[in-house]
Amino acid sequence: MMRWAASRANGRWHQTIVQMIQKLVGHETIDRLKLTMPSPNHVFEFDPANELLRDESVLLGEYGKLVFSLACNRAWSQAHFGLVFPYCLVRIMSPDELVRTRARTFLRKLAEGILKLEDMEKNASKQSSLHKLLEDVGTNTWVVTREAFIEGIRCDWDPQSPVLRKMAFSMNAGPSTTKYCLENVINTVKDCSLRSTRNNMRMSVFSKWLYAATSKHANDGGVEQLKVSTDDLVELTRLQTDDEFYKNRVWTKGKETFHQILPKPEQILAEIRKAGYLANKQSAAAAAFILMDAQRNFANVSKAWAGKGFLNQFSQN
Repeated sequence: MMRWAASRANGRWHQTIVQMIQKLVGHETIDRLKLTMPSPNHVFEFDPANELLRDESVLLGEYGKLVFSLACNRAWSQAHFGLVFPYCLVRIMSPDELVRTRARTFLRKLAEGILKLEDMEKNASKQSSLHKLLEDVGTNTWVVTREAFIEGIRCDWDPQSPVLRKMAFSMNAGPSTTKYCLENVINTVKDCSLRSTRNNMRMSVFSKWLYAATSKHANDGGVEQLKVSTDDLVELTRLQTDDEFYKNRVWTKGKETFHQILPKPEQILAEIRKAGYLANKQSAAAAAFILMDAQRNFANVSKAWAGKGFLNQFSQN
């Protein structure tokens, strides 16, 4: 799984697109669509006015749009995994030494470009193209991305760094499906809840967190879990005997209402980035632009659609 992810991040996905197009326009597909099959003794010159080919020309036009739409969709989606942190970190896990050397140069250049953009964006307005370009990247503020930056800069993105390789391995060696990483954990919590609370179908949030922390699915998928140690329990016991702790922490927090803690729907929409195809397209395009324009101090950012919020406007329309 990890090697497949590494080959995808390093650009092998384009072969999949070529194979997909070849299959969609192959003889088997043409036969299933009941289209006219050319043969040495029965060849039609394409003419939209020809009654025999009129319906097929319309169908082929629609079918052509479908093929190219699928190819473009796949291209943008796959480019996301090779151009955007933290996914592109898996490039260093390629078994090919030359590919790993190129990956090292790529990761260094992309990370330096993003950090340079962040430094320049600090002095820019919220409406500037620099700010919007950084928003298009989207994943630069993720904790795992910052951890990759710290370790990558520390070892100069050495593909042989044990810490960097372990980070890439843990994110890509196991199943990467939502079902395995998320749904199975939630189902485990639900099952444990039903078993442990026979007469009460409700379980506290803390109990759910406990079951999620002890679920086996995350570890099986390569994600290390933080578990409570004896020292943590001793510290908690000490804090419970501290009147000052209760006075300033527990009781103060307990007086807050859900309306004070939880954000409003409009705040969520304004602050949280939407996931999906358009978000992947934004990130990939922004990363590609950063690679090309960082050395020019982003002088061309006003001329590019990346950093203009173009996709946000497109999705609203």
